[in-house]
Amino acid sequence: MTLSAMDLKTLKTADQIVFVTKKDAAYIRCIKNATKQDAWDTAQQTRCIPVESFGATEASYMYHSPQYTDTWQTVLCHLKADDILTLRWEKDYHTNGYMESARCDGTRKDKYGEEEIAYAGLHGDALRLQVDRKDKRFVYHLGASLCPDNSARMIKRA
Repeated sequence: MTLSAMDLKTLKTADQIVFVTKKDAAYIRCIKNATKQDAWDTAQQTRCIPVESFGATEASYMYHSPQYTDTWQTVLCHLKADDILTLRWEKDYHTNGYMESARCDGTRKDKYGEEEIAYAGLHGDALRLQVDRKDKRFVYHLGASLCPDNSARMIKRA
């Protein structure tokens, strides 16, 4: 699946970017916020760009404001039509002894007076974007997630 000129324009003008891998599908979801139609209503346009993926069967990561994300802006400057994009999900890429022994001590109380759940061990997942262009390959580190093994984790299933 090669990147088209329209895909490139979509990536450059999106208001939010979501990188997704779900079972047999992988794509970059581009969201464009339309202008406000009235004080309470906004419309969104969404376009999904199919990409390759490996390292996970269920994973996601989002740039809420890609126009202000320097890493993403750097990637966009280098992308060209006909590039092949691959999402490289790196489970526990940043996990080390410090992460494994890290704890949320559970001493804080939530708004109901209950102690927070104590987590033992954090996971440091990462997302890298591989760009293949003819006989060249570029790899960009798009982001990392540091959290316990729960529904907020970047890589849900490897």
